[in-house]
Amino acid sequence: MEEVLERYRTFANGRVSAKCCSTYITYVRRFLERHGRLPEAEDEARVRIEEFVDGVPLTVRGSCSSALHLLFEMELGQRYRPARRPGDYPLSEDVEAVLARFAEWMSSHMSLCAETTAGTLSTVGQFLCHTFPEGAVDLEGVDEFAAIRFLAKDKAHASLSTRKQLAVRIRRFAKYPESNGHVRAAGMASLPLNAPAWAHAGIPKTLSDEQVAAIKYAASRQPDEPLRDAAIAACMANLGLRTCEVARLRVEDVDFARGVVTISLSKSKTSRILPLDREMGGALADYVTMGRPRIRGALFVRRTGEPMGAPGVRRAMRRVATHAGIHPFGCHMLRHTAACKMVNAGTPLKVIADVLGHESVETTTAYAKVDLTRMALVSADWPGDAHE
Repeated sequence: MEEVLERYRTFANGRVSAKCCSTYITYVRRFLERHGRLPEAEDEARVRIEEFVDGVPLTVRGSCSSALHLLFEMELGQRYRPARRPGDYPLSEDVEAVLARFAEWMSSHMSLCAETTAGTLSTVGQFLCHTFPEGAVDLEGVDEFAAIRFLAKDKAHASLSTRKQLAVRIRRFAKYPESNGHVRAAGMASLPLNAPAWAHAGIPKTLSDEQVAAIKYAASRQPDEPLRDAAIAACMANLGLRTCEVARLRVEDVDFARGVVTISLSKSKTSRILPLDREMGGALADYVTMGRPRIRGALFVRRTGEPMGAPGVRRAMRRVATHAGIHPFGCHMLRHTAACKMVNAGTPLKVIADVLGHESVETTTAYAKVDLTRMALVSADWPGDAHE
């Protein structure tokens, strides 16, 4: 068994992070202790893995499944289930026509940002291609059972969290055919299409003070746009701005005289005015006066003067994190870190929700569990720990 685990550690190195690899090895060890070596026959190996995964708690089933799928790939030399990409779904004329009408309907009935709309259209297109492989679309055939087949078969390789996101998008689509009189689609809006999950069950992934400092330092030392990247890092680390909010900032949104910045057209479709601290204000001032072309429009732009957009902001920060030696990294980790800092400083949750742009304080409560200092004050020794 130890020989298999050592080969697995080598195989996983570079494919997953070191922390993730340690967790995966725990699940693989338990699998090997119960079932021994993985069978060489593909079907038998899949059955053995699925039986084991079905027996673990729902909260860790996704990680366990990923760990054993990697074991399957190592032992049998092929993916457990080949992932299908958006390009693998050729859109027929009927599907494209339905998506066009659905896009118009969303723009008039839903307040969604461009990225959410694009993601929804991509998933719905794949769903329709899977449901109507011949190309002709009949919305009377769209119901909860078609959605279940799509998620359970075509997206069986996806993690639980990914399938949950896909299910949310399909539920969003369910309102469109229902509004056009196709009553069978109504079931998709109410049927739970993903495995049960507990709200806020996880702990937000955050960065240490040293890691945040390393990101800011690496941003200011970038060879191409150091002033711009340093200003972006300050916006995300100090105020917890989302990537889309950073990308939508305009020059006129920053009022240096008053020391405030206006966040408009946020995810919640509301505006909020936030204070500029000395570090963030200085970084923005340096960028505007010395690093940015003198043009109107978006605050953060490329060298050509074109707006960066959310994907550009995301790529820039990932590049900075790579130079800082931080892996794994996601831009939202900076937002989580800013929120947790406010919690640990004793800031009321309502104030934190207003700073982050949360519509409900319930969303902000996820960060309360990381206030370890205050949690220690209410903890007690386990009875019997004291010895004379």
